[in-house]
Amino acid sequence: MGTIRTGYYGNSNALCVDAASFITIRTRAAIEMRGVATLVLSGGRSPIGLYNILCAHPYFEEMNWERTHIFWGDERFVPRDHDDSNYKMAYETLISKVPLPPENVHNIPVNLSTPQEAAAEYEKEIRSFFKENNLESFDVVLLGIGKDGHTASLFPDDEAMGEKERWVVSVDKPGMPPYHPRITLTLPVISESRNVAFLSTDPGKKELIVDILEYQEDAIKRYPAAMVAAKLEVAWFIAE
Repeated sequence: MGTIRTGYYGNSNALCVDAASFITIRTRAAIEMRGVATLVLSGGRSPIGLYNILCAHPYFEEMNWERTHIFWGDERFVPRDHDDSNYKMAYETLISKVPLPPENVHNIPVNLSTPQEAAAEYEKEIRSFFKENNLESFDVVLLGIGKDGHTASLFPDDEAMGEKERWVVSVDKPGMPPYHPRITLTLPVISESRNVAFLSTDPGKKELIVDILEYQEDAIKRYPAAMVAAKLEVAWFIAE
């Protein structure tokens, strides 16, 4: 298990700048080691400021977009042009503004018949990509945190939290609105990643995060976000 680091920010721009530096440094290191980097994006509103910064100087130039492959930590089972689509948000704020080759964008296949099929197909794609590139895990996973302590689409007391073998599962009854079925990476594959970055731009979540960080053993019993680990580092970027 890797280290945990925390940063508290009174300024959301400073928070996003530090998160952008974290991503840039670690993806470039991965490319230097293996020729390719993997970055798992988060949904919601929290990462929008970060994505905007990654599109701007100096991070636009410092990121090696041609060798960076984009994945998603979770997605709602809605069309890609739906307002609740994590893909749509990421496309509008990041992907359409940087020189990512189309084949480097690995979106969750919401065009299939059921969320279960989408989960199985996405897992197949990830495993195939890892095998072809001789990878064992993701390089950077970007996560948010909900007010109930959920992360990605891993909700408290949901059966997906007990998954040990599959890398991607469907979540049919998520605990918070909007009530779309969801597809999510599972805890084992997230915690096998080299680095995790939690982004919380809502000062109202600081108390919850402090609870997770200071009372780790008790928090693990209640909050999915508290169960996340990484091989190298879990970094928290926290608004206060």
